[in-house]
This record gives sequence, structure tokens and C-alpha cells, in this order.
Amino acid sequence: MCTFIYFWHMLGQVAKDAFTSPLFVIIYILLVSLITWQYLRLGKGERSALVSSLFSAGYGLLGGVIGSLLLMGIGIDLALIGISYLWIAAVILMLLHPRYLCFAYAGGVVGLISLLFGYPPINIPHLMALVAVLHLVESILIYLNGHFNPVPLTIEKKGEKRKGFNLQKFWPLPLLALISTGYSAYPLNWHFPDWWPLLGPGQDALYRKYQIVPVLVVLGYGEITYQKDPREKARFSSRYLLLFSLFLLFLSWLASRWEIFIPLAVLASPLGHEIVIWLGMRREGEKIFNYRECSLFIYLMNRLRAKKS
Repeated sequence: MCTFIYFWHMLGQVAKDAFTSPLFVIIYILLVSLITWQYLRLGKGERSALVSSLFSAGYGLLGGVIGSLLLMGIGIDLALIGISYLWIAAVILMLLHPRYLCFAYAGGVVGLISLLFGYPPINIPHLMALVAVLHLVESILIYLNGHFNPVPLTIEKKGEKRKGFNLQKFWPLPLLALISTGYSAYPLNWHFPDWWPLLGPGQDALYRKYQIVPVLVVLGYGEITYQKDPREKARFSSRYLLLFSLFLLFLSWLASRWEIFIPLAVLASPLGHEIVIWLGMRREGEKIFNYRECSLFIYLMNRLRAKKS
């Protein structure tokens, strides 16, 4: 009981220090301002953009609480996942297409390279679990806020004008996460549950020195719907994204116990995300060839074929 109270006291202290840190507050305000600017670019009026940003910030705080509890409850160690490699991969993929600026794709690429070449030296189950947690939080935010204040649009397709809605949302998440800083000669005095950490390295984790650090993350959601009510569309997408994230988290747990599941977890990250997108487009009545235009893997295959010819 004392350990539980001390743990929550420490979380509260780190959160207090973060939100009273001038640098953290400035970066957070800049992120919210950037989100407001993005809403203005979508064609929303100043008042509408400001209201949407305030709602995004509020729901982002809720997502930050949920995400922090999941990250620390599962025992994801940021020191093991090579976060810099993840961002580099995400930026490179973004240059191919802005839609690929997603950790589901970047995590799959980094994990596959590490699996094939042994570099970068990362813990793939922890990396995949991070991807799963972020998408799980995103699915909750989409369900709660994804339909709010949609932008009406009209697109001409094959000579036919179609009216619909552009659902674009961004949420700034202030997270608290664990990062290991070294090893101790003695196990931690905290009385953790026997199952913690949910992921490996098992008993080795009890000898690690941990710090709780604040992290700022921005989650984004974007879809266009022609046939569905925005609320129905957002909730449909959130359900499938939730299933994807839970499945990936389960594979991450399996991979942390049995190495044979590591390749499956790596492939499930980008492929599962593509399936979620495909299901959403199929529900809208889009044809398969339209999906192929935005599929990462088919895009890369087409580029390779073009070079050979």
C-alpha cells in the first residue's frame, strides 16, 4: 500500500514539475498553436478553429492520462526502443506521402531492419507495444472527439458531385513514461506485482534504475466520409483501430516471451494499419484500385517496377 501511494505521489510530482516548467509549457502552447493553424488551413473560421483546438487540448489531456497509465502499467521502457530511429523512419516515410507519417509504418520499418540486420539494437516487443498503446489512445479519442466540428466538402468524381465531410483532428498528449538509466546492484525496493513488467526483460527489469519523464506527443486522425454521419464514421473507425491496437499489443506480449512471434508483430504493425484503412474505404464504397493508390506497399512495388523498366 505504501508503495502504491508513493508511486502516485511520484507521478503527481513529475506531472507538476512538467506543467510548471517554462520550456514544457512553451512547447505545449506551440503545439496547440500549430494545431489551431492546421484547423485554419482546413477552412474553419477563426472561432471554429479556436474551439476545436481547445477541445483537442482537453481531450489530449485525457488521452495523456490514459496513455501514461498504459505505458507505465505495461512497463514500456523508452530507452529500449530507439526513439530517434523511429522519428527518422517516420520523416523518410512522410517524404513518400504525408499519410505515412505514422508510427505504425515507421515502427514496422525500424523493426524489420533491426530484425534483418541486427541494427539498430532495439527491443522490438517494447517498440511494437508503444505503437499499440498510442493507437489505442487514438482510438479512444476518435470515438469521443473524432466527429466534432467536421468540415463540409464537395468533390467532383467522374463527373458527379459528391457531398461529404472532412474529419480532421489533432490531439496534443502530455505523457509520463519510464526510461531506464542504468542498473542497480540490488533489486528495487518497490513491491511490484508479479506480472510487472508485462513485457520483458522480466526479472532484469527489477534491477534497472528508472526515471519517469514527461513526453509530448501529437496524435492525428483524418478521414473523408460521403455516405455516413460523421459520428457514425468516427466510431466505426475507432472500433477497428481499437481492435488493431489490442491485437498488436497481444502480439507484443507474445514476442516478449517467445522470439518466434517477433516477425509477426513487426509485420502486423503496418499491415494491420493498412487493413483498418481498407475497411474504412470499403465501407464508404470506394473501389479497391483507389485504395491501391494510397497503399504503402503497393506504392513501393510500383516504384521498383518503374525503375526496372
